[in-house]
Amino acid sequence: PMVVISKTNDAGDSIKSIGDVVTYQATILNSGNVDIYDLAATNGFDNIIVTPDELSFGETAVVASYTRTVTQSDAEAGRMVDILRVTFTDDSDYEEYEEAIARDEVLVEAPPEDD
Repeated sequence: PMVVISKTNDAGDSIKSIGDVVTYQATILNSGNVDIYDLAATNGFDNIIVTPDELSFGETAVVASYTRTVTQSDAEAGRMVDILRVTFTDDSDYEEYEEAIARDEVLVEAPPEDD
């Protein structure tokens, strides 16, 4: 089984600051040759709704949009990294979960220097 995750955010090329909110959207395409089941998504902070949670070959599921707020740690790192992990099973072994990952970075303004 194979999936392709397409992921976008509303930050574009802009540089964000602490407290800014970034909205993410994603879709999952079943590009393998078997049906997949039990689709689930998480970004490490939230479990995210995937509709539908079963896909035949060539079908696409929509991941519910979700948000992240830029933190002090993100500013110190100069970027906010969001990793969307998608897990699923195929019809050959319902106990073996597969995983796909989509990584996304938003540039973040450095925090002000201490005087």
